[in-house]
Amino acid sequence: MQNAQTHNAGVIPDALLGREETVLVIEDDPGLQDTIRNVLEDFNYRPLVADRGHEGVALWLKHRSEISAIISDFNLPDEDGDVVARTIRHYDPRVKIMIFSGAKPGELKRLPEGVPVLPKPARATQIAAFLKQLLET
Repeated sequence: MQNAQTHNAGVIPDALLGREETVLVIEDDPGLQDTIRNVLEDFNYRPLVADRGHEGVALWLKHRSEISAIISDFNLPDEDGDVVARTIRHYDPRVKIMIFSGAKPGELKRLPEGVPVLPKPARATQIAAFLKQLLET
């Protein structure tokens, strides 16, 4: 059993800690990339980061046996998160993917069924809890 750890926001409850799973992050904003990377590392995950949809798909194809989940922005410069989700799910419909986005609800209706959305902004514990729930379903 893991002990509670600390990070810049305080003590991390054991229930939110990952098991060193690799998580692919697809986010075009460098500041948010760093924030999500830091959150994942603080919560005991191993982030793999892409800044474009096509790069994320390519990284997933290359490392899919290692990747436990995907966190993707919806509005990406080259292709939106719905295209990324559909492309990856074409190869493996069981992929655990979540959208972390400030997109309007109307845009998000294009997502494949079963892809959960965590609205931006979110606190570190919200991101970790949402990811933990995704991994456990």
